[in-house]
Amino acid sequence: MGVVVVARHHRVNGCLNVLRTMLKAAARKGYIKSNPAADCERMVGGGRVRGILTSAEVKAIFDESNIQKFWGGNIALYTINLLGASTGMRCGECQGLQVSWHQQHGIVNNHLGVSSSLPKRGLSP
Repeated sequence: MGVVVVARHHRVNGCLNVLRTMLKAAARKGYIKSNPAADCERMVGGGRVRGILTSAEVKAIFDESNIQKFWGGNIALYTINLLGASTGMRCGECQGLQVSWHQQHGIVNNHLGVSSSLPKRGLSP
């Protein structure tokens, strides 16, 4: 049995743009008479409906008693999303957090900082 892949509209449109560009160049150079993809319409729709969570929804999602229900028991996923929601940090910034220890005049100072942003991978459900 083969694998069925459902392409999103933005990927299909990206491929169509590449194909149009290639066929336009081929027509310009005389390899083909005309660009057969010139009149192909872009794929529309399929976009996500996004909204703003209500205060009650936020409280429910980040209630520690609901970690299993909403986060599948994944404490790291819960924590990084709580950090992002609380601070406005993006996912890559949260993943790029590093603790550094500095000692100055015999006093150890702990600092938490983002040294770099990581690519979008890893802790998504």
